[in-house]
Amino acid sequence: MLFARPAFPIDLIESYELAVQNSSELAAAKLESQAGELNLDITKAVSVFPTVTIGAMSERKNKFIGADTRTNSANVTLSQTLWRESLGAGLKFSEQQEILASLIYRKAQTNLFKQVVDAYFNVLAAQDTLETNRSEITSIEVLLDHAVVRRDAGVGTETDVRIAESRLALANASVIMAETAVENAILALSELIGHRASDIDQLNEDAPTPSMKSGQVEDWTELALKNNIDLEIQQVQVNIAERSIQLATSDYDFAARLNFRINDRLGDTDSLIDHSVASITISKSFSAGGAESRLRKQATLQYEAELQQLKALRTRTATLTSSTFRSATSLIEQIDALEVAVNAVQSSYDLTQSNYDVGLVTSLEVLDAQQDLFEARRALLEARYAYLRSLIALELVAGTLDLSDLQALNNLLH
Repeated sequence: MLFARPAFPIDLIESYELAVQNSSELAAAKLESQAGELNLDITKAVSVFPTVTIGAMSERKNKFIGADTRTNSANVTLSQTLWRESLGAGLKFSEQQEILASLIYRKAQTNLFKQVVDAYFNVLAAQDTLETNRSEITSIEVLLDHAVVRRDAGVGTETDVRIAESRLALANASVIMAETAVENAILALSELIGHRASDIDQLNEDAPTPSMKSGQVEDWTELALKNNIDLEIQQVQVNIAERSIQLATSDYDFAARLNFRINDRLGDTDSLIDHSVASITISKSFSAGGAESRLRKQATLQYEAELQQLKALRTRTATLTSSTFRSATSLIEQIDALEVAVNAVQSSYDLTQSNYDVGLVTSLEVLDAQQDLFEARRALLEARYAYLRSLIALELVAGTLDLSDLQALNNLLH
């Protein structure tokens, strides 16, 4: 798939704005939300406001003796519901459907937030890994050149050269894999935003690690149980199921309707009102086979099932919030530990390199120290990106993720 390349580097907010324009799923959710907003108006139009019916008929009678006769007639009927058992439940049912549609649209928006953040930082992480791997190749090439010079001068061994060459081959293989990972990450982000995403703003290495809004898991759990979008959707499903209990037997409701009918007979030259009728109709249907009670029982069982699903979802949400919080806090600790480790490994590598220059250690020891250094750097980069993604995941499960969270991350870029 080919994507147009933006004329300038794009940041996280611009990536989201492009994704909004490109997302068919978000567009579909918005249309469904707009359609859902019409439910209440439709219910009112059908159930609350009067109905006018206009009819006409032309009748021709053939006579054996005399001329044929033709009778034309028209009628107008106005019907207004005065009372119906399930009318209130029907209106509330439509209100809940409208709320459900808006919640589904909001869920699509927040899911797109997270998709963009994940895809964007996947590109940055892959690019940083590639850059680190290329730096490792450069360091190994320098060491290989030294090993060759030392071997030729008779102060080094062929083994040192071979070891350096094997490490260089492995590093080249890692670069090839990293290049593929970068391209795959770019394609994933490009598909999301509809543009070639190879030129994006980078993470500022000097930017401080953002902190969580609260350091207490109880605070996050309380937020999630109150604001989690899936919980809100399930609660509305419960409300809809509750309204459905009464609607299930709406065909058997007591109902009262006011009817007013005007009949006109249209003759050859005259038009006169035959008669008009006003009436109030009270009706109640019954099922000899017990369908009414079975329909109510079926709807009640469905309502109870939705309640159980809500209960189970609350438990899962609390558990997911707790585990996501622990992952985020664990990554903070990992970042702190890895920053210390990188500094320590860097010092160890510098010392090993100095000892190698004066012949105190072998090239293998330098290569091992070098490998430790680049592995520590890669681990630190991965932990930083994982932490940023975990912040978004935590906000998502807590139901508080919005554009301001993306803006906060965007401020870390340059």
